[in-house]
Amino acid sequence: MWYEVEKMKKAKKNNAVIIAGSILAVIIFACVFCRFFMTKDPTYMDLENCNISPNKEFFFGTDTMGRDFFNDFIRW
Repeated sequence: MWYEVEKMKKAKKNNAVIIAGSILAVIIFACVFCRFFMTKDPTYMDLENCNISPNKEFFFGTDTMGRDFFNDFIRW
């Protein structure tokens, strides 16, 4: 049991463990609450907004069929 305690003390001092844990926490948070972040249906084809570069309405832009890249990225 003392061996695990020593390993945890060393892990707390290691910056790589802290960074990896933080990234993992953000990914888990985004997966759990993805429905709140999605502004549009990722499968909806908006032909009026084809090939739009990133802006405040489409955070990652749109593809040739007008689908929002941000919502598609969050969904996966």
